[in-house]
Amino acid sequence: MSYIFRSWRKPILAHHKEIIDQTIELRKLMGWSGEGFITVGNLNPNGFITHLKSFDSLSDIDDHLSKAQSNKDVGKKISEMNSMCERYANIISEVIRPLSGISIDDMSDRKHLVQMWFKSKPGHRGDVLDILSASGWNLDGVEPSISMPLSSLDAGDIVMSVPIKSLSVMRTFEETRKNSSETISKLKDHIFGMNRSISNLIFD
Repeated sequence: MSYIFRSWRKPILAHHKEIIDQTIELRKLMGWSGEGFITVGNLNPNGFITHLKSFDSLSDIDDHLSKAQSNKDVGKKISEMNSMCERYANIISEVIRPLSGISIDDMSDRKHLVQMWFKSKPGHRGDVLDILSASGWNLDGVEPSISMPLSSLDAGDIVMSVPIKSLSVMRTFEETRKNSSETISKLKDHIFGMNRSISNLIFD
């Protein structure tokens, strides 16, 4: 079992590039450089900048938070960054299924992160997880990871994530309908809807 700790920031437009640079600096202060990655939502309406790291357990996340809170430089950097943002949140997710076909620590040739967020109906989360796990869906030769935020999000409570080398591997509407019609048919009674996001990847 593993978990993802992901920080989300929606920068004020004038500070967009500065938040990217400051995120890289923050990750150095926290010892995260080279572990996980940064996403930049240039291709999404919400425009979030996020960064994340995987942990083996919730206890490891507790230890990280304790160290970060006691580090004055980290606290100062976070306050400076948040003053340039409209929104900020930390989200912890449980990894239900890891990536297959690529390691999260061997993604330097990937340029974008595609995520599908599913909003499951009450009591149907397990059904949605089972359907997605058995779907066999892949993109660019990689089966996506499946994770579940520990807290409720507007975007969805189950997310599939897959890194890609190029936007050219994205399927057209007709290709998606042909290849995913069976899965979509199975899901429709269990979800309220789905959102897709595409973000640029930065590795430090």
